[in-house]
Amino acid sequence: MPNIPYDAAAAGAEGRLNRTDAGRYLGVTSKTMAEWKRTGNGPPSHKLGGQCFYYTDDLRAFVRERSGRGD
Repeated sequence: MPNIPYDAAAAGAEGRLNRTDAGRYLGVTSKTMAEWKRTGNGPPSHKLGGQCFYYTDDLRAFVRERSGRGD
């Protein structure tokens, strides 16, 4: 799955985002994303080539879960 820019993710494209863009997508800083990863409270993250990234599907599920919608 390719890396995509924040704008594409916000428009609904499938792919993966780096920590900074994933944070933008969720409305938090990359520092918050790192803290969530450290404490296990955030969306699932993955490492590839030493870089942390997030799948857009996982971010959407995280938002649904946090909003209580779950659908």
